[in-house]
Amino acid sequence: KNELVTSRFYLQMLKYYIKVGIRNILKYKMFSFINIFGLSIAMAVSLVLILMLADQKEYDQFNVEKDNIYRVLTKRKDSSRPNASSPFPLAKAMADNYSFVENATNLLPGVGGDVFSIEEDQYAEMRGFFTDQKFFKIFNFELMDGNKNTALKEPNSMIITSDKARQLFRNQNPIGKTVRFSSRGLPLIKMSLGGEKETNPADWGLFTITGVLDSKRFKSHLKFDVLISATSLPRLYNEEKLKDLSENWREYSRCYTYLLLEDNTSNEALQSALDEVVVTRYKNFPNLAGMTLISQKLNEINPGQFLGNPTSLRLPIVAYQVLSILALMLVFSACFNYTNLSIARVFTRIREIGVRKVNGAAKKDLMFQFLIESIVISLLALVLANLVVILLKFAFANIWIGSMLNFDLAMNLRAFLYFLAFSTLAGVLFGFYPSLVFSKFSTMKALKTNSPAKSGKIGMRMFLNISQFVFSLVFIITSIIIAQQYNHINNLKHDFNSENIINIPIQGNDYQILVNEFNDIPGIQNISACQLLPGMTEQNGISVKKSEDSDEKWNGEINFVNESFIQNLGLELITLKSLGGEFNSNRVLVNEYTVKTLGFESPESAIGQTIFVGEKNKKTIIGVFKDFNFQSAFMGNGKMPLILSNVGDMFNYLNLDIGSTNLKSTVNLLNEKWKTIDSIHPFKYFVYEDQIAATNLWIGDIVSIVSFITTILVVISCLGLLGITVYKTERQTKEVGIRKVIGASQVQLLALLSRSFVRLLIISVILVRLLIISVILAVPMSYFINSMWLDNFPNRVALGFEPFFIGVFLMVILVFLTVGFQIISISRTNPTKILMVE
Repeated sequence: KNELVTSRFYLQMLKYYIKVGIRNILKYKMFSFINIFGLSIAMAVSLVLILMLADQKEYDQFNVEKDNIYRVLTKRKDSSRPNASSPFPLAKAMADNYSFVENATNLLPGVGGDVFSIEEDQYAEMRGFFTDQKFFKIFNFELMDGNKNTALKEPNSMIITSDKARQLFRNQNPIGKTVRFSSRGLPLIKMSLGGEKETNPADWGLFTITGVLDSKRFKSHLKFDVLISATSLPRLYNEEKLKDLSENWREYSRCYTYLLLEDNTSNEALQSALDEVVVTRYKNFPNLAGMTLISQKLNEINPGQFLGNPTSLRLPIVAYQVLSILALMLVFSACFNYTNLSIARVFTRIREIGVRKVNGAAKKDLMFQFLIESIVISLLALVLANLVVILLKFAFANIWIGSMLNFDLAMNLRAFLYFLAFSTLAGVLFGFYPSLVFSKFSTMKALKTNSPAKSGKIGMRMFLNISQFVFSLVFIITSIIIAQQYNHINNLKHDFNSENIINIPIQGNDYQILVNEFNDIPGIQNISACQLLPGMTEQNGISVKKSEDSDEKWNGEINFVNESFIQNLGLELITLKSLGGEFNSNRVLVNEYTVKTLGFESPESAIGQTIFVGEKNKKTIIGVFKDFNFQSAFMGNGKMPLILSNVGDMFNYLNLDIGSTNLKSTVNLLNEKWKTIDSIHPFKYFVYEDQIAATNLWIGDIVSIVSFITTILVVISCLGLLGITVYKTERQTKEVGIRKVIGASQVQLLALLSRSFVRLLIISVILVRLLIISVILAVPMSYFINSMWLDNFPNRVALGFEPFFIGVFLMVILVFLTVGFQIISISRTNPTKILMVE
């Protein structure tokens, strides 16, 4: 009974505290608005981040044995990050030699091309893996149709996703249907920018559909349209359609290894076994010395570390850490406002504290009261934040990063609980210090004092305001520098012609047939062909050396182009032996950088010389062209060897110079011609200049995100300063009225009202002045932070005086406008109205 009475008492006290908190919120509307508005905006950004993290945490949760599933990563000694891939024989070696490995499977990429329905005369583009029956013993994917225990058992068996099944067979049951697979070597990850590297079509023969999987049901880091039985590989090896990697320990970039361990097997035991494999298998490979195999738990993949050769596009964990820091800075800034305003208002509530203490309130009761009030404000901000989140989700979905990463930002129970916990924690965080300050006042002092706070409290308020504006200044400078870098990259000259050029993916057709047909279209001035588009992200990556026996080699690039490519893209030939009839796979063109790197005295002396590309591919130089930036702006500056070779089977794109003709009408004519040549694949084209610009879209998204956060942070900081200004000016309104009546001028009143802020403004200005020695926070911090990320760009803007000056200038103007507006407003108030208040 006593426990029931006690529970009711505490419940009544809680209701009372909430009621008093709401009354105080309504009583001090200006302060409540500043706190709730600022906190809601900061919370909204944090809540979007929580939704992003909650979405990533949903990946791979359908797997029953998810805690025992591992992926094996590979890292070379000279590499800055691991690869998600590993050697093909690793899975078998682990299963055969270590008893704690319950099951092991390979996922072999390279499945990318066209699947044709024999009966329906339909086709679908598919990308996926070769794998075996153990795939379904490790991962708990379920089939809509077919038996997963036997679907990948027989050679030439294929499982496809439900959307591809509808595309091929409409509403018919696809199980048992026969399809033909034409491989084009499409990469696993499909990009929307164009510039994909593919191979000449290869007929892989007939396959039988043995299963249909609804991939949308299963949130997995593995993205695929098709799974082909690994038992199909021997036939493809024999037909020389694929390279046999089954015993190849040197090749680590063309396979993914997954292991299912027995219960209670530690990560340390697995890592020790992988270290043994490295010692055993790589001791005879000097060029792979320092190679390591690394275990990665399934639940560490999303979100996880930044990896090379991933199976799907995902933000690395470092991106979430950076976003979390930005979100916390916003929340802390909003919390600083509450703390600052609460301490400033101590005089208006000091008698309330005294009365409560006279009536028996203990220190903990007062702390609890003020904490409840701050939590109520936080929960009200959460309600408003959820409305803002709706707008932010829509904006995020419409930027390039959001559309490529396919975030599902839908609300669920887990996200709701995160939201509630986050809001409550924020309320406790920003309410703790004011509640501690208020509860420390003695009863008599609280009833007798007319002083708002000790100097220590003023020092705390200064520290909070200074911190806010330092954060704001860092963000203003950073957003200016990011915008400058974005403009620098967008205006970067690649030194080749991309104007009036459209690129058409060949999609497995004979490029010469396409050239012959397109040449008849009016307005087409020139047509060339290439494998890779300069300025885009795709690369081949080769090594170049001067002689076969030389140990000295350099990293370079090779692109396969035809004779017209040089003219069409406006490349400048420095010297040329002969192009007609001699430009082929073994007689190549090189850039100036190749000549300098390999030590030839001049471009003329390099003509007729032999070089070695890769291990033993001997090439003869027949021409040298002027250096140009053939890399995308954020991948390189073209300062590396480039070799152009003419191999028709390797071409992926036609480059059409359409001059100044009407693009729409020309594209319509091209489309009509395409249909007469290829009735299977849809006609695709890309405007070259738009393609190059599109590779920088992610930087534009970062500019938008950082600018948005900067705006919020500055607004929150200014709102806090405005709140302090309003409070101080309102406390002096009666004095203003009396002084006006006795003849004080507006200049004298401005001096009076500004006196309380002179010290704060001087400190704020000192913190943001570039040339003053005491600037040890904002400007150096901005320089250090921006230098770090700019150093990762091969094409970067120089850090000059301009962004720091603009940032400081904007910050100073905003501070003076915020304070000055309110001071001028009060100084111009009618003294009659002021004196009638009391």
